[in-house]
Amino acid sequence: MFWQKTVIDDRSITVTLAVSKTTIAANDVLGYAIDVIAQSRGVPSFRFSIIRQVKGRQNEKIRISINKNDLNDPKLRGLFESMKNYGDVKLGDILDDVEDEQYPRAEALFLALVVVVTLVALWLFIPLIQLNLEQLHALSRGMN
Repeated sequence: MFWQKTVIDDRSITVTLAVSKTTIAANDVLGYAIDVIAQSRGVPSFRFSIIRQVKGRQNEKIRISINKNDLNDPKLRGLFESMKNYGDVKLGDILDDVEDEQYPRAEALFLALVVVVTLVALWLFIPLIQLNLEQLHALSRGMN
């Protein structure tokens, strides 16, 4: 499932998926969890979840979508700082990484790589395309 949108207000947290929608009442929220997700390549990513108290059952983790750069928003940062963290990563560690711009740097590197690959492909294929266009033009003149 793709996490599409998360809306947090003073009464509830609404998590909208591609095919469903979950609303958690503010009274049922115990805290949040930030867990590291190990990856075989590259920088590990983080999973943000809300811990929900369910009557008669174990507490439940519900994934929410948060852009790491949105943690610079003072309201969202204040909300997380006022809640208990049930995860294995401290909020301060992620905030330090965001402030040091570690994540945007990786995105900028990927974008630069895409631009370089595109330029090299264009440099290699434009002469070939130009030659084909000249041959087509010559053929069309020869047919007239």
